[in-house]
Amino acid sequence: MQLSVQKVYSNEEKTQIINLFTSEFPGDKQLLNSKFNHIINLHPNLTSVICKNANNEIVSTMFILESEAEFKFEKIRVCSLSFFATKPEFRRGEASKLVRDYVQDHVLPQFELIIGFPRHSMQGYWRKYGFTETINSSGFKLNVTELIHQNESNYFWQSASIEDVPEIMNLQQYVLHRKPLKYLRSFAIWSYLLKFSEIAMFRILVCRGENSKILSYAVIHGGTIIEIGNLNDNSNFVLNKNFLINSGFNEIFLSLRGVLSGEYHTLVQFFSDDILNSLLIAEDKWDFMLHSKNQTLHDYIFEVESGCNFSKELIFQKKHNSLISTFSIMDLNSL
Repeated sequence: MQLSVQKVYSNEEKTQIINLFTSEFPGDKQLLNSKFNHIINLHPNLTSVICKNANNEIVSTMFILESEAEFKFEKIRVCSLSFFATKPEFRRGEASKLVRDYVQDHVLPQFELIIGFPRHSMQGYWRKYGFTETINSSGFKLNVTELIHQNESNYFWQSASIEDVPEIMNLQQYVLHRKPLKYLRSFAIWSYLLKFSEIAMFRILVCRGENSKILSYAVIHGGTIIEIGNLNDNSNFVLNKNFLINSGFNEIFLSLRGVLSGEYHTLVQFFSDDILNSLLIAEDKWDFMLHSKNQTLHDYIFEVESGCNFSKELIFQKKHNSLISTFSIMDLNSL
């Protein structure tokens, strides 16, 4: 077996990697093929760990997606290990071991935070190597479809373009400025995500005011808002029927992952506690893993991403002139 770490690939290597991931990951095969084509051809910070057998066939591979964040005013390097696949006949042999050893010897020492969505078939695998795994946990989300239908506001939503990226970046940083963890998404990453929106089930929308200034933006994956700049403009709810039409989905959910429970206070500017609690539902079960030698960072990520501090008895404290936002460091790092 031969291990290599690559940023550049031949066409044959690309084909083998895409076919391996598509065959081993669950889901619609055509959509998976498009997704992995997109990642390998367009992601600006992609490194692949590749293991080939004696016949020069790729039998095991892992995508390493690098990014940056800021935690309590210190920049940290972040790595996503969501994509790891090995052909079944090689899973208990040298191929998997070589890739795993590379993670232990080279990835763990380099990054302050390593995250990922392990597939259900790999439950418990990374725990043996120092990762914290949350298995079959549930976050929470709000079904805001009916609230959107009731909103008669005339805010104009449309698909984001490359020209919108500087404004989106400024808005993201403004909303994040009080959070302990700030995910630093570069212009190149935003451009990549915009191209990702060409794939079904993923959208980035912007909301414009009368002067064409961007008031908010939303990232929607499978009908769930996984990131939003803000929900209010001068105490007006900005999600309306125009948003629903341009999203391409019949139902819209607001993910509450990535936000501490105490940060939902601004929702009561629009809705009563009873209404919010009636909309609160458990998300589909999902798994995530993380590794950080910084215990404070580790505990913060675990709290906001696992939903472990949420309950049906959430208390919404009223506080005006503040923005609600959802920024899950996990969600967009799985694309």
